[in-house]
Amino acid sequence: MRILFVCSGNTCRSPMAHMYLADLMKKLNRTDVEVASAGTAAFPGDEISRGAANALATDGIEASGFRSSRVSGESVETADIILAFTESHRRQLLHAFPQVHAKVRLIGEYVNGRDVSDPFGGDDDVYLQTYRVIKSAVDNLVATDLQK
Repeated sequence: MRILFVCSGNTCRSPMAHMYLADLMKKLNRTDVEVASAGTAAFPGDEISRGAANALATDGIEASGFRSSRVSGESVETADIILAFTESHRRQLLHAFPQVHAKVRLIGEYVNGRDVSDPFGGDDDVYLQTYRVIKSAVDNLVATDLQK
């Protein structure tokens, strides 16, 4: 199974979800789940934002090697589940790749039913709040859709 997280720049929300789920799968010895992330407006090769890296570090997750990528036909075609962070991201994905309609969900469906706001430009507390929402959503994803 391949999970793809999609936000705007692929430097804040989607990398936090990506790296958290990858770390969780490693701890659970789940080699059957691959995790990726991308951005609808990403500049490929950008580093993860400092706030996102700091939030991940609270769980001992090292993010210094992460580099952003832009969502592509290949990334959506190879994904089994595509999790968008906002309704706008979902619409952009469906406009560009209508064939993946059945795969696209909102990550907020797993936690509060709302868009996950972008912490970009916020302080570490804003990033940590966003990370907590993402962790809850990912934990619920694992409990409901990634059971063995």
